[in-house]
Amino acid sequence: VADAVTEGLIAISPAATVKPPRQGRVERRFLTLDELTRLEQVMAPRWALAVPFAATTGWRCVERSAWRWRERNLAIGEVTVRSTAVSVSRDLSGGETRRQIHPTKTFAGERTVPTITLALRRRLAALIDERGLGPDDWLFTGRDGGPMTPDNWRNRVWGAAVKRAGIA
Repeated sequence: VADAVTEGLIAISPAATVKPPRQGRVERRFLTLDELTRLEQVMAPRWALAVPFAATTGWRCVERSAWRWRERNLAIGEVTVRSTAVSVSRDLSGGETRRQIHPTKTFAGERTVPTITLALRRRLAALIDERGLGPDDWLFTGRDGGPMTPDNWRNRVWGAAVKRAGIA
């Protein structure tokens, strides 16, 4: 509509005086320590570390799935997020998707989290050693070792674990 006004096709936007409806306040729900523990217990061992990592860092699934282990300083308990992984449709039908890595949307999205506990540092280091990961390798990967796809992880891993853990 703004383009039509700019190009002189219409004199004024019919939506110029329309105010959008106010959004109601959404009460955020955070998982309790008991719920986090239950989730970690019901997840397959390869995914269990994602629970305390997410709880500690606050990182979204799209950030965890794009994280390479070089973006950490475990000696001082820091991890840095610089990118996100997104699923993009290969065609207009919305069927098959492919994974793309992008920088964070905003400069503020790139951040270092300095609160990795000693216990989590040890578990991360053990996982890195166990898998023989190099600096450019993904930490959170699919079963075949390929990069984790956020949509698949949410649907197949997280959703199933939430059900098994009995979390509403």
